Amino acid sequence: MSNRKLSRVSYNVDARVRHCGEEYEGTVRNLSLSGMFIDIPSEVAIGDTVDVTLSLVGTDNDMTVDLIAEVTRTEVKGIAVRFRDIPLNSHGILKNIVVYNTGQPDVVDAEYQRYIRQNIEKERKNPS
Repeated sequence: MSNRKLSRVSYNVDARVRHCGEEYEGTVRNLSLSGMFIDIPSEVAIGDTVDVTLSLVGTDNDMTVDLIAEVTRTEVKGIAVRFRDIPLNSHGILKNIVVYNTGQPDVVDAEYQRYIRQNIEKERKNPS
């Protein structure tokens, strides 16, 4: 049984990962509204913070999505990250990608609202 709180979708898009002055080119393999898995040949460690730029190529115009994320898992083939900082416009783009690829906007909205409420409650109980 999965512990995922948010729908995860397969999604292949180019990604640029920056870490400690190094830059790596890779490919996103799947994503949710809280994180993603990126195929990159790098030496980052769990807990490291990385800057990620996704290159979204569309028919009308090309867009980029900039994110700050924390590495939660490393594998030979890449890294899993949890988003730490998502600009509002980037968040809307990610949400549209997940909704489009699941075909279940009501499910994605309900999951995300529950996820936000749980995080707000955690912050209230454990302020930094």
